[in-house]
Amino acid sequence: MTPSCATELRTHRIEVKLAKREWFGWDFSVRKWVVIGLVELVIFVSVLIMRPGDPLERHKRAFQAARQKISGRNWFTPVEEFYFKITATTRRPRGLTSNEISALHFQLESNRTALVKLGFVVERTFIISNQPVDVVATRVSGGLGSMLPKARHRFTLLDCRPKPNVMVVTGFAQDMRALENAIRKADVY
Repeated sequence: MTPSCATELRTHRIEVKLAKREWFGWDFSVRKWVVIGLVELVIFVSVLIMRPGDPLERHKRAFQAARQKISGRNWFTPVEEFYFKITATTRRPRGLTSNEISALHFQLESNRTALVKLGFVVERTFIISNQPVDVVATRVSGGLGSMLPKARHRFTLLDCRPKPNVMVVTGFAQDMRALENAIRKADVY
């Protein structure tokens, strides 16, 4: 084959490819639909990731997360406790800084307020007269596990305000009668 024939053949193949609108063996119309499909997939995934969701569920999760971080427990804590029990070793203490604690308390309080506003839990204020408020809170919180089911116990919060000797209790409406009786009993104790 002469060089001029090879050049003619090469230019003929390029012209045929342009006429067929092929690109790397793909027809132009197929490539267009693949690109459109990828763009739609990216938009769909971004909408799923960035959707706001139900505000009640969001505040419930954030409330539980802040409470668990303050208490130092997470999903891995039972596994760690089992490991340390089996190996007879001690756990290294993990402490939070004062800034982290104050940020977690702010997060807990803001989500508690939002849960009250959304009507998921109710808030009652009790005036403690016979005992210091922290003593009453300790007695009541010690009995919460036997008094309330675990699912409802997770959203019960005893907030002590020692200056006016007030305890603000946040929990489910059906639990308030039992909590009120426990607080009165601990106050008179």
